[in-house]
Amino acid sequence: MNHDYLNNSKDALKHKITFDIVQTLPGLVLVKDHRYHYVTMNSGLAMLVGFKNADASVGKTDYDLPCKAKEFADEFIQLDKKVLAAGQQMVTLDIQHYTEGWVVSIVERNPLFDENHKPIGLFDYVINVTNTPFYKRYLSFFHLDRCVRDSLIKPASYLLNDKYVPLPLTARQQECLFLLIRGKTAKQIGAILRLSKRTVEGHLNRIKETLNCYSKSQLLEKAIDSGFFYYIPKALLKEDTETW
Repeated sequence: MNHDYLNNSKDALKHKITFDIVQTLPGLVLVKDHRYHYVTMNSGLAMLVGFKNADASVGKTDYDLPCKAKEFADEFIQLDKKVLAAGQQMVTLDIQHYTEGWVVSIVERNPLFDENHKPIGLFDYVINVTNTPFYKRYLSFFHLDRCVRDSLIKPASYLLNDKYVPLPLTARQQECLFLLIRGKTAKQIGAILRLSKRTVEGHLNRIKETLNCYSKSQLLEKAIDSGFFYYIPKALLKEDTETW
């Protein structure tokens, strides 16, 4: 264990995290400092990502993960940076390749602040949904996107909370654009969202106006470039939504 690192991190975070408590929390828990180094994680998460034990993770970063997920380290840290910059919780739906294969999880990233409200780290709570009834529902997003990107499942993090939506659209417009990006026609979008084809076309036209796009191809390019491809509108997570 890197004792010097741990002691320095405790000085910064001791008022926010009791390290012994982290080991007793349910689920999978990770604490990072403002430089994105691991301060601590519980044994469940350590086992999932491939560390011998929680102590072995101290002072490491996402680039040091002993599993294939380290290849996604740049993306993990970009998400962390957004959370610290915004000072607000971020929730993502993740698919990553850990020590035992592909895992689907819900990840909550929470900023930690000192007494002056300066961001000093992150508290991440991970819920592994791979073996739950929701698994097939969540995995459908990834299988759908294989048709858009390529034939392989790739690691990904999808934003679930609208605080980080990259485009200024209404909730219904977000839903229509999400499905349009994935190759759905106006008629198919209408069937999924229980709207008429004409209503969907109206939403799509207003999206073009809002984003200053003059064609479908221009709209799709702008949406993907903005990062909207990796945002899932809340309504599409509901179980009563029409299957795609």
